[in-house]
Amino acid sequence: MVAALLIASPAWAAGGESLFWPDFIHVFFSESLSVTGPAPGFQLPGMKEKSQETLTTARLILEGGAAEWHYDIHAVQAWRARAGTPYTAAPAAIERSAIFNQAQRRDDTSRADFGLDRFSVRHSAGAVDIIAGRQAINLATCYHFTPNDFFAPFSFNSFYRAYKPGVDALRMEARLDNLTQASLMAVAGYERDLENPGSFERSPDGGLASYLGRLSHAFQNLEVVLLGGSLRGEMVAGGAVQGETVFNIGYRAEGHYKTTGSTGYGAVSAQLERRFENTLILRGEYFLNGAGAASPALYDLDKPYPAREYAGLGASYEFTPLLTGETVGVINFGDGSGIISATLVYSVGDESDLAFSGYVPWGTEPGMEGVQSQFGSLPEGVSMELRAFF
Repeated sequence: MVAALLIASPAWAAGGESLFWPDFIHVFFSESLSVTGPAPGFQLPGMKEKSQETLTTARLILEGGAAEWHYDIHAVQAWRARAGTPYTAAPAAIERSAIFNQAQRRDDTSRADFGLDRFSVRHSAGAVDIIAGRQAINLATCYHFTPNDFFAPFSFNSFYRAYKPGVDALRMEARLDNLTQASLMAVAGYERDLENPGSFERSPDGGLASYLGRLSHAFQNLEVVLLGGSLRGEMVAGGAVQGETVFNIGYRAEGHYKTTGSTGYGAVSAQLERRFENTLILRGEYFLNGAGAASPALYDLDKPYPAREYAGLGASYEFTPLLTGETVGVINFGDGSGIISATLVYSVGDESDLAFSGYVPWGTEPGMEGVQSQFGSLPEGVSMELRAFF
């Protein structure tokens, strides 16, 4: 549908180039099968020993433009089917307008959804870019724990990060000199749609909008970032640093402090990274989450980090030019629970990969009295995914 609109559009041109006809047309396709074990602790009616889910995703990518104009469109169609424990809730949604999303099917065993993951226009004038529309915004400096990545962040055990979800925003990027860059952004906020769980309203809520500024400067072997503004009605100020010391040891840190009225809290993460000549990369990270709860009884499990202190150790290695692996282990210091996640990716051909992944959590399982630990509430799981790029 998106491609048809572009093709049928008037042939505007700039500098002799077509403004609407895409310069880059590709399709990303993935097919995955995942199996999870029984949910720990107290079993609800209808829960099975294990669940099996297939997920098929097709992503149409259109990029084009001419002269100072450029557009970026990602249209995504997803199909899900589950055997075992039925669906009880809609998939977690990104905070963005539902106007570009369509829920095509919803029942106990299958789901189908279409949406625009990105739909943006960029205007470039010298050293200044202005991007309007649905776009990916990445504010992270660390790898696993990214408290400054406020908009659709990856989880700590997301290994495939080619496509960061887009949010609805207006953003300006200005290159002040070869080593300094300034960013201004306004990101729309939305209330949850109470009639459609897992979705957001179609129209933005002005009280949930975010207005942020970011300034980065690179010294000889150090980059310093400052950021601040209003985040969904809360005032926020923070920053980040990254660089490298002797023996190829890299360091990264990011954090912020939020205030609402007379209350406030902070979040900070720090990472050390060592890269070896044999392609081995080791990462150690620590995360202090001021908004986290002190005990499992107070956890908000809708949040990715409900506790206050976490640590993680990750590694990646290229076994052969065709086979790579990555793993990360994370522990919640507050309740002693943790999780180990790993993936192996084999290149089966040009622009095609086969990935095998799995995760094993540990911790006190929930009981009749409720949640006893964060990761002890999760089942074990494995998955296989085929990715192809045309």
